[in-house]
Formats: sequence, structure tokens, C-alpha cells
Amino acid sequence: MKPSFSLFWIYTKKIFKRWVFWLFLALDFIAVIAQFVFPSLRLPQFVYILIAVIGLIWAGFEAYLELLEKIPSESRPLTPEIYIFLEEGNEYSYELISEYQSKSGEKKTKYQKSKGKVVQGPSKLPTLPSSLITQHIRLENKGLVNVNILSVEGRFKFHDDIMGLTLPYLFYIPDLFDSNGIKASYPIVLRSKDTLVFNVASLIGPSSQYTDAQISARTRNILENEDILDASISVEAIDPKGKIYKYHITHKISLTPLCNMYIAYWNQLGRSDLANIATGETTIVD
Repeated sequence: MKPSFSLFWIYTKKIFKRWVFWLFLALDFIAVIAQFVFPSLRLPQFVYILIAVIGLIWAGFEAYLELLEKIPSESRPLTPEIYIFLEEGNEYSYELISEYQSKSGEKKTKYQKSKGKVVQGPSKLPTLPSSLITQHIRLENKGLVNVNILSVEGRFKFHDDIMGLTLPYLFYIPDLFDSNGIKASYPIVLRSKDTLVFNVASLIGPSSQYTDAQISARTRNILENEDILDASISVEAIDPKGKIYKYHITHKISLTPLCNMYIAYWNQLGRSDLANIATGETTIVD
């Protein structure tokens, strides 16, 4: 579309119809009148010009947005519109990981849901097994252009509690899996108007700087303070023209289910001493 006087006149009329333009113009006139009524309030000349320019730019931007809404969507520049959602009602979940040796001596990893029983194996089960936290997300491309997903990352941030005790569990950099449990390989094509479902799984390991009893005691501290994690999901994508886009969401994750899962595990393992410390049921006999 080539510039023309008629288009310029339409744009100018749109500016004149914006209340913000007349507001700044009125402020300019008030300032001019005030300097004659109160000579001591005289302002530099550039201040009056600045007020008028701000009003003109603001009104022009509003007029531009109004005209843009009237342009058919197929005539607009193609830009991706990626949205990150947590699965409502199933935002995240915890599960234990119990490693054991098979009969052939091959090391295997068993994923055990937190609601199930402790996995039994030929070798002695660890007192503090690793666990997983899985964030269930959905990516939607509501834009008019296909994109390649370059990365999906998760981060966790824990604030020390009022007693100054640091988190006894370490959250590692997560991996991305599709809905079938297969580890994702980048780039991932996300087509226009399409949706992809992923699981962002992060390994959780007990901190090596603490003994089993210390971790149990700090687990109790977490439960009593109802501590939470600040979690975030970041997505980086690239469009066909090579432009890179970044998207980001934040949310809260409760540590209570994680603590309760370990307490249940200790009880099933026969380590009621650790479970009792975590629940505050420990009694010290003189």
C-alpha cells in the first residue's frame, strides 16, 4: 500500500479524535497561561514542546492500534504466538525412583508412583532414593506461522526459611518428554493453530552435605512452614525467517507432597525413626 494524502488525512483525523491528544494540548495551554499569571512559574520553551510531542505520539500510537485492528488478519505480518499452559488439575506430580540390580546384573531404574508401594528389588533399598518432579505442560501456537521449538527449560528457586535452613533436596536441570514418555529431540515443529503436550521431568536428589537424620529433620521444617518453590518454564522458538522468540511462565510448587512421599517411603522401609523425626513424633528417652 503506497502512501497518499487521503490515507494521511484519515490518520490525522484519528489522532484528533483521541482524548489524550486534547488532554496534552490543554496542559500546554494551561502552562502558557500560568506563566503570564504567575511569572515566577515560567518554564523553559522546550517543556511546552515536549508536552505537545508526548501527546501527539501517544495519540498517534492509539490511532495506529485502532487502524491495525481493521486490517484483515491475512494482511498482517506473520508472527508466532506461542502460549505455555500447565495442565489444569494436573500441573505437576512427584514420584520415587528406586534403583536395583536385575538377575543379569544389569542396572535398571524403576519409576514408582507416590501412591503405590515401595519397589522391592534383590538389593537393599536406599534410605534416601532419588525422586522426580514432572511438570505437565501444553504448548499452543495460536499464530499464523509454523515455528521450530529450540528448547524447553525448567528452573526452580527455593528461599531459605526463617530458621536459615537450606533445602535438603537438590533439583536438577529437567529433561523434556512427549506424552508417550519418549525424550524429546530438538528442534520440535509446532505448526500454526496446533497444540503439543509435554512432560518436563526433573531429577531430585537428597543433598550429600546432610545425614539421613538431618534430611528428615529438615523435611519436618518444610512441612511446618508449608514451603514452596518458585518454578518457571521457558520456551525458545525460531520462525521461518530466522527470528528467535522467547516465552516464559512462572508458578508455585508445593513441597508438601514431596515430603509426605518420603515419610511414607521410610515407614514402608521400616525406618520409622526417620519418619517420626519428620512428623514430629520422636520422643527422647532419658
